[in-house]
Amino acid sequence: MTPAEFNQKCKDICPHCADGIPLRQREDTKEWCHDGAIQISGTLGRRQSHAICLANDFRNKEKIDV
Repeated sequence: MTPAEFNQKCKDICPHCADGIPLRQREDTKEWCHDGAIQISGTLGRRQSHAICLANDFRNKEKIDV
């Protein structure tokens, strides 16, 4: 899988990837997280500081650094 195909697959899986929200891997749990003020669905404007990437399992399985 090429890096471009990998990025597109992540964008297809995770809306935060598709929106271009910054991504990092946590050192303690090795989970991929999106940082920034992410709105919580179904609330009246409440936000959280980060969210686990919905493509986390795919990213860990494919093991491509981007």
